[in-house]
Amino acid sequence: GGAVEEVANLTQSLRRHAGRPLLFASDLERGAGQQFKGLAKLPPQMAMAACPRAVELVREAGRATARDAKRAGINLVFAPLSDVNTEPKNPIINVRSFSDDPAVVSRLSVEWIKGAQETGVLACAKHFPGHGATIEDSHVHLARGADNPEIQREFHLPPFEAACRAGVGSVMTAHIT
Repeated sequence: GGAVEEVANLTQSLRRHAGRPLLFASDLERGAGQQFKGLAKLPPQMAMAACPRAVELVREAGRATARDAKRAGINLVFAPLSDVNTEPKNPIINVRSFSDDPAVVSRLSVEWIKGAQETGVLACAKHFPGHGATIEDSHVHLARGADNPEIQREFHLPPFEAACRAGVGSVMTAHIT
């Protein structure tokens, strides 16, 4: 958190004193303004996916987030969510997901990744192997993911496979069983 200028000064100072390249990461799935004052906030992924020109919008969201992240000295963004929201009672993924359709989530995750990474910031597909089937908030409880291997392969893994094929910079694991 903090104002973008303060964060930028801190990351620049740490880089100067480190004597080696550093990786600064932040959770910016709703734009860099989610964490830093003075930067743009974006709507949840599901709202962007509902727009008529979602592909272009999501790619630009990746670019915009990356541009703002670079202003703060951040070079790894913990986004996009590549979870398929298959459980309507899911308290933690919900509208943070692009969709309940694995093809839509795969396509839009790749667009977000390309937008961010072509702007010079690493993206992170999260939450592998898929957090969209849980009914618990994994920040509070140990949540249980999809336990049917066929459902897992059909719904939850395709977006992560697509992200890896697109060259995503990193993948975040879910803290679920």
